[in-house]
Amino acid sequence: MKINQRFIVKLALGFVAIGGLLFLAGFAMSGFSWDAYATEHQAWYRTFNVSSPHHEFGMMFGDDTSEEEAAEEAAERAEESRELAAERAEESAEATSDLEETLAELRSEAQDLQGVDDQKVADIEALIRELEKTLAD
Repeated sequence: MKINQRFIVKLALGFVAIGGLLFLAGFAMSGFSWDAYATEHQAWYRTFNVSSPHHEFGMMFGDDTSEEEAAEEAAERAEESRELAAERAEESAEATSDLEETLAELRSEAQDLQGVDDQKVADIEALIRELEKTLAD
């Protein structure tokens, strides 16, 4: 069988075309996103992960990335804690201002009822003392 140069060129172009089709299929499966399979954090020789606390290969391949991941997780947890503390402080401030508004309304109502209904005035003053005690704590 005789192989001529035209056949080799056609074969090479066929392989290029098949490669292009495979590239397009893979790009379509990634959702047309260049960053879908970003692997900059992994070196080329870490094709598969053999890190395990039970054998020596885990020390060779996985230590540097596991420390970085642990540091990132700790930073994320710290950020979440700060956000949660800020939310709680905001909620506490809102609750305090609501209590202060209620206290002011009760004082106003006690003044309006002065001399009209002494029993209600006594009940309102008891509520005022409780609210003041709560605010003091």
